[in-house]
Amino acid sequence: MVQPGKTGKLVVTLTKGKKKYLCTVPGHAAAGMKGVLKVT
Repeated sequence: MVQPGKTGKLVVTLTKGKKKYLCTVPGHAAAGMKGVLKVT
């Protein structure tokens, strides 16, 4: 987890399609911290 005021880097290789994601902090996904990433 990246702390407030700090930066981080994540490098991934994804295939085309829609990728669901969500916050894994308890209660956050239920509160709406989730989405879909469209890879073209």
